Amino acid sequence: MSSQDGSDEDDILLESEFEDTHAGSLFVGSAFDRYFLQATKSCRTSSNIFSSILPPLTPEAYHHVINDLIARGNTPNITLKPPSFPRLRIQLDAGHNLLLYGAGSKRSLLNNFANYLRASSNHHFHVIVINAYMPNFTLKDLLSSFECLPGILDLPISGNATESRISRIREFITSYFHNSHVYFAIHNIDSPSLRSSKTRPFLAFLYSHPSIHVVASVDDIASPLLWSSREIISRKDAESPLLHSGRGSGGAWLWHDATTLRPYDAETLSADRSSISGGSRSGNRSQRTNTDQMNPARTTLITEVAARHVLLSVTQKAKSLFLLLAQKQTQAMKNVADGAATRDPSLCALEYGSLFNMARDNFVATNDTSLRALLSEFRDHGVVVSLTQGTGNEMVYIPLRDKALEAIISDLEQKKF
Repeated sequence: MSSQDGSDEDDILLESEFEDTHAGSLFVGSAFDRYFLQATKSCRTSSNIFSSILPPLTPEAYHHVINDLIARGNTPNITLKPPSFPRLRIQLDAGHNLLLYGAGSKRSLLNNFANYLRASSNHHFHVIVINAYMPNFTLKDLLSSFECLPGILDLPISGNATESRISRIREFITSYFHNSHVYFAIHNIDSPSLRSSKTRPFLAFLYSHPSIHVVASVDDIASPLLWSSREIISRKDAESPLLHSGRGSGGAWLWHDATTLRPYDAETLSADRSSISGGSRSGNRSQRTNTDQMNPARTTLITEVAARHVLLSVTQKAKSLFLLLAQKQTQAMKNVADGAATRDPSLCALEYGSLFNMARDNFVATNDTSLRALLSEFRDHGVVVSLTQGTGNEMVYIPLRDKALEAIISDLEQKKF
């Protein structure tokens, strides 16, 4: 009875507040009306992003800032206790896999643990380190690392296809891998390169096997969603029909807080440090290009250093084409008010037909095939981005800020490349 009275009092208070804010109204809504009135209001968001406010930070400037902080001793006043290596080893031998999470790079910690395992190594187990944070890491690299185990290449294979290599590894583990153990140290098991439809079933088969022990690091805030509750909780079972079918039975994961607060130097080596989404640019080239074409707003600005590296490796005709597009884009940038083109160069994109006419008049490309061939190298590296307007017209532009683009134009005109 008392709880009913309490809820009535709350409704009275809410209704009185609602009535105060709507003085003079004919009808007075209840608490439910007030909730739905608030829920139907539109949510205002800002178009300002971090990468559009600050210019890209060059590698030289980044290392200068980091080294200056280390020299002055400006380190966080936090006592961090890393996980105990003997404890981790006991948990692995007990049939668990380990996930290391926390702020900061865990690369050194994981490598040190791999060296700890190697120090006590014998002929009955092996230690393999997987650098999944590398931008060009693929399933083939994972298979090559596993094929370094003695005896696996002696088994026959039907072909060099990825599926044939996976089948040979599964046969080797199932039939000839009873008395040996493998310890996998995987850097960034949540990286995009390990999330493909082909890689995930193979990984599930590996970490579900009792003779394979995995210790991995994760940095993505959504990494727990990579595994189902059954995969996280279920123990390893060599007799599981799911394991023999190649789908895996369970990972028996244990989570360890491995906060180090160290900079992600190796992990973000190929990313744009000024962009929140810059790390995602280390994924598959074709997938990244298609994404940029479908949604140009997600295109990340590149650095001047990256553009110069690409220009040093292309032909003279490709450089001439880049110069034509850059000159036209800088002219359009000057006509955009409030410096909006600096934050979003796609506002000054050039129609593909106009670019073709310019290339033909300057004897750079005489047909559509040769023009697209010259643009393909720039597109693969994200130096030139294509987008389609609502009218169906194809537009191209260089995702570079105006000052950096003008500096590159000056060097191209002076033949410094």
